Amino acid sequence: MGYRDSCAPAEVSFPASVLNETGVARWLRDHRFAVDVRVVPELHTAVSVGIHPALMTVHAEQLETGDIRRAALLGVGRVVLGCAEHIAWLGTGLGGGRQNVLLRMTDAPAAAPDRRPFVFESGDTDNAVEEMMANRSVTLIGLQCDVGSAVDDFVSYPAAIGNMIAQMDHIRRRHGVVLTRLVLGGGSVSATESSVVRRDLAEEIDESVDDACATLRFPRPAIVISAGGQVTGRHAA
Repeated sequence: MGYRDSCAPAEVSFPASVLNETGVARWLRDHRFAVDVRVVPELHTAVSVGIHPALMTVHAEQLETGDIRRAALLGVGRVVLGCAEHIAWLGTGLGGGRQNVLLRMTDAPAAAPDRRPFVFESGDTDNAVEEMMANRSVTLIGLQCDVGSAVDDFVSYPAAIGNMIAQMDHIRRRHGVVLTRLVLGGGSVSATESSVVRRDLAEEIDESVDDACATLRFPRPAIVISAGGQVTGRHAA
């Protein structure tokens, strides 16, 4: 539990890639920790080792339409949507149920014309939120963005957090909806760092959230750190 404890008070979700290690899979299942699923084989593995679907966060980036819908029908806790096309993929094919979703935010323009990402303070993002507000199959509960792992990612957690809380406040004012979940992926919260380094970064994240929420008078959301693929079974447990 060292990784999780050193990131407190933020919650931690672990990559489904570590589920291939039997002991780690059992440990995550028994402690009911959240798991990030990014490809279909990881979804199959998570199910086979007994991870409850409600504890799974499924990222749509590398999935096809049918994969996303099957994950939703399985009852996964959350689906992270990276572009407007993903909203249409969920559509109304959920058998009358509702799927909790998050938007993966970025400050970079579209890399490909057929996949337009959700960019902060953009008309496309406003349109996507409006579409979800009218869609009885999905419930928007929060935002995610990655920090420091790619060219288009934010270079610091404070910068990412400031933009995300501002976007949440914009959604609240425009749609009357308060988002309750802020997820930070990528970045440098590495399992190979010392627990002291992780605690210092967790404190920086916590203070940045407090400052942004106080400035905008926005209710503090739950903070989740997505551990990412750099976590090994040894470090997770």
